[in-house]
Amino acid sequence: MNPKTAARTFAFLLCGTLPAAVGADSMRCGTHLVRSGDTKLEVLRHCGEPDLREVVSGADEPKVEQWYYERGSRQFPRVLTF
Repeated sequence: MNPKTAARTFAFLLCGTLPAAVGADSMRCGTHLVRSGDTKLEVLRHCGEPDLREVVSGADEPKVEQWYYERGSRQFPRVLTF
């Protein structure tokens, strides 16, 4: 494989993996993007009420909530932790 072809192949593969890397800690709600570090208020404003809220911390631990958003029949639910 010549250097030009190798560079093009590498660039193509890199571009294909970037959306997966960027999307790992973000979620799209309509036209808005919710990212890691956003507050509960920001998530509620952009995504609405979650389908399920669950407190997952123990009695002596800080309160930790998980919010579940269903995304469709062929997709796993999105779980946000606060």
